[in-house]
Amino acid sequence: MKKYLFVLMFIILSICYSTNSFSARYDVVTITSLKTADAVILASPGQLLGLLITPDTSNSCAIRLYNNTTEASGSTIWYELVKSSDGVTSGPILPFPIPFSLGLYADITTSGTCNYQIIYQTYVP
Repeated sequence: MKKYLFVLMFIILSICYSTNSFSARYDVVTITSLKTADAVILASPGQLLGLLITPDTSNSCAIRLYNNTTEASGSTIWYELVKSSDGVTSGPILPFPIPFSLGLYADITTSGTCNYQIIYQTYVP
């Protein structure tokens, strides 16, 4: 009986590994190049891991990330405001990933220059 149980476990594990069901569903971590304007960050599903924002010395910088691939509309995934008085690069590295199903669009609202980078992973079906 123990031999049959061992063989059955071996077959089940072989099937699971051969169908790749234990593999990661997300690609490696990606950090965008430095951006200063509204932009499509990713045009496919993935998960948000964090962002880095540097405002100029006299204006605050607000960034809103949408679950969209073309424009600033739809579901807001994340909103972050960094004040100019902070004077340094700021922004969260999230303690847990935030998934998005369509893509990731960054909308910047500031009167000055706002430099930012987005940290994400692409979904791998």
